[in-house]
This record gives sequence, structure tokens and C-alpha cells, in this order.
Amino acid sequence: MKRRLFPLIWLSLLPLLGMTQVVLEDFEGGMKLPWNQAFGDSTLQVVANPALADSTLDPLLINESAEVGSYDKVEGKAYSLLIAVLDDTLDLSTMNKFTVQVFASKATSFILKLEGTGQAIEKKQNIAVTNRWIEYSFDFSAAANMTTLTKIILFFDPGVAESSDTYLFDNLTQLPADECSGTTPDPEILDDFECQRNATYGIGFQNIKAVENPFSEGINTSAKVGQYTDGAGAWDAHGGLKANHSKNSLAVDQPIGGLLQDLDQRGLLDETLVVFASEFGRTPGSQGSDGRDHHIFGFTVWMAGGGLKRGVIHGATDEIGFHAIENRHYVTDIHATILKQLGLDSRKLEIPGRKRLEIDHGKP
Repeated sequence: MKRRLFPLIWLSLLPLLGMTQVVLEDFEGGMKLPWNQAFGDSTLQVVANPALADSTLDPLLINESAEVGSYDKVEGKAYSLLIAVLDDTLDLSTMNKFTVQVFASKATSFILKLEGTGQAIEKKQNIAVTNRWIEYSFDFSAAANMTTLTKIILFFDPGVAESSDTYLFDNLTQLPADECSGTTPDPEILDDFECQRNATYGIGFQNIKAVENPFSEGINTSAKVGQYTDGAGAWDAHGGLKANHSKNSLAVDQPIGGLLQDLDQRGLLDETLVVFASEFGRTPGSQGSDGRDHHIFGFTVWMAGGGLKRGVIHGATDEIGFHAIENRHYVTDIHATILKQLGLDSRKLEIPGRKRLEIDHGKP
């Protein structure tokens, strides 16, 4: 009798503990759900997770599972489907957030659909990052009152009949609704790093994450902000410049555009100075076969906001980009411009006993 006491106690406590999440499919030791049994297109296989052998395929350690699902889309079918028909209905009354991890070889989109007798709900997510594990979230709070949902359906690359690519997915999970459930996307907001997360980030995604706002009592009172970590030496392309700069430019292009747009929409751009600069440029001539060396004789810095006149191009280089030849400036002029826009006088910022030469103050 004593041997049964503890199991009975734990069983009685389960309803009190509540359920935080349900992993519907993780492929560990085989499939948990009846995929493509009665109907569906192609077949689903359980394969080894490629990221375990190559850590570059999962830099965020999103999926450390040993086994994952592998699905080949059927060529000729625009909506080649992968479907699991459940014996019991899905309860979305409170557990109406779904997540799934996907590893795709092409940039496209996919649909997660839940279907029942006379009821259905579906959401689409864009796939911008290829050959990496990414976790996607789906808000199905609008289906909280649906009581007949028994089918889980996935469409990869929907609407494209010519494709026959392979998609890996794993850890299909059902979770409780969170504070962002039911949020209507605002087309004017790219990403507020809270509930309006409407941007699809491409290369460089692993360096962007939402964090608590460390200065929420200042001009930006948002609870969360975006944090971007620039990899040390990531732009130092002494070799492979085209691939390097293409990748890194894509990584910063959308976040910078989103920042400027957000500041402008909030009326904060005129009082915020955004400076985009590097410590030097790259030589117009090659280094080695496909790289460029450091170059200090002509390169570009741009600024936005902070009371600056918009749309102004100041200065120019020679025809090959080697020397600055028009409206040339040294780095101290950049410093002087920034200080002027901030209302500061560099001469009043001198440390006693450390007087600077006049030329070091620069000219705005």
C-alpha cells in the first residue's frame, strides 16, 4: 500500500499544477502523431538532426534534438500537404499558442492549419533564413471557442507547384495564451520587440533579440527594445569581400530602416542623432584574390535625424574611390558635427591639464 501512496498523491496534484505546454511532436524514438496515414502528399521520415554534426546550422542552439521530421514537398502540387488526424479534439480554450521549429533550404513561407467539422483556422509565417533552425510562433487565440479541431496540417512553400524541396521540422508544441495573444498586426510598425513583431528578419537574425529596456524612464518608455550584437571583426573582409559584405549588409539593412522609421513615426527622429560609421573604409583595389585591405583616404559616414537637413550628400571621392577630393573631412570634423547637434562645446569638455590642440576640435 505504501508503494502506491506517492503515485496517488502526485496524480491528485496534477490538476493543481496546471499544464504549461504540450509537445505534440518531437520525433524522438519515432513519430508521435499519425502523419499522412489516411491521406496527404508524399511521406514523412524521421532523420538525424544535421545540426548535431554541424553547429553552424544552429548557432542559437534552438534545436538540440537527436531526431527530426523530414518532409519532401510533392512537385506539381501547389498545396502539397502534410496532415495528422487526431483521435481526440484539440482544446484551444486556454492553450492556443503553437510553436514549431523549421529548417528550410529555401526562402519561402509555410502555413500551419487546424481543422475540424465546419471549423478551421490557419496562419502563415515567412521563412527568410535558410539552412538554420528557426522557431516560429502562431497565435490561434481566435480559435479558443472551436471544439471540433482534430486535424493538424502543414503546407510548405504554399501556392508554388514547381517546387519539390525538403523541409525539416521538429518540436511542434502547444502552449497557453500569453500577453500578446489576440494582437492585431499594425502595418505601420515593423517591430516594437513586444507584441508588434511584424518584421521577418533575414541573415543576421541570431544577433537581434528583444531585451528589457534599460532606460524606460527616458524618452523611450517601451518595456522592451531590440538589442543587436555586432560580431567582432565581422566586416573585416581581407578575403571573400563580396560574400562578407552581402551577408552583413543584409543583416543591418532592415533593422536600421526599422529604427529610422520607428523614430520618425514617434516624433523622436528630430531629437535623436543616428550615426552610421566605421573606423575606415576598404581599398578600391583587391587584396589577394577576393578581399580588400583597410583604407583611410576616402570613405563614407552617414547621419540621420538630430536636426540635420535631410537628403544632403556632402563630399565626393575620385572616380575609383581612392581619395576624397571634394569637401574632405578628418574624423575630428565628424566629432565636432555630433557635438554641435547635441548642443555641446568640445572646448568646454577638456580635462584640466589635458588641453587639446585647436586642430583636434575639428569643424562641424
